[in-house]
Amino acid sequence: LMGVSKAVLQYVVFCHQEESDWPLSEGSRLRARFDEIFSASRYTLALDKIKKFRKEQAATLRQLKAELAALDERKGRAVALRRQVSEASTAVTAIDDEISRAVAKQAELRASLRSLDAQAAAVQDDMARLSATKARLNELRATVRSLERSIDTHYAEDTDQLTTLRASAIAKLEREKRRATTAEAAVATATASRDEAAGRLADARVALGRLEGAREALRSAERRRDEALARLAAEVPAGAHGGGNVRQAAEARLVELRARERDEAASTRAA
Repeated sequence: LMGVSKAVLQYVVFCHQEESDWPLSEGSRLRARFDEIFSASRYTLALDKIKKFRKEQAATLRQLKAELAALDERKGRAVALRRQVSEASTAVTAIDDEISRAVAKQAELRASLRSLDAQAAAVQDDMARLSATKARLNELRATVRSLERSIDTHYAEDTDQLTTLRASAIAKLEREKRRATTAEAAVATATASRDEAAGRLADARVALGRLEGAREALRSAERRRDEALARLAAEVPAGAHGGGNVRQAAEARLVELRARERDEAASTRAA
């Protein structure tokens, strides 16, 4: 009964039986009562305004609750993105360290390869000298055999001359044999060194290939990292509460990492 005036209560709702015929009253009295009854319209109007206000407030409350839920969700996303950026930064630092170590190891292996290539070239020279010495030895042996036949044919009657010539040829042959033996020993040593150097060279090339593969894997990881940071920067609304800082931090980190990569690439090319 809220909003119902006293006149309505008395003359309409709770009207006593002895007064139930008041509509038949004299004009002045009837007019007065009707004035009292219809003055209740201001209460009805007030009640309508209250209902309308409550409805508006309820709608406003629902809207505020929806906005609060959206803000809570956005805050949760911002916190999660901060954590992801922190984890990504840690991973990037680790990758940068691995790349630095890989670049240093690569430079060391390249220097070792240059040294091994020089050793291999020296071994090839020794092999060439050995081949020349063997050819000369074979030539001398053929010469000695030819001389022996010539001696038997032309100097058979001159024993002293034959003995001297034979002794000279044999001495020369022995010298060449000693030289050949020395050359063969040197070549054997050089061959062993060459085989060892070739093994080390093969191992170094395999290790370098592994490093190149690891470097390419790291580059792929860097590209994925850049894409992740770009997505993080794009997902955080610039106007979100606390989101602007995360977005700016992600974008700044991305720019810094790309600049560092360009510097490292330039250093590698220069090396």
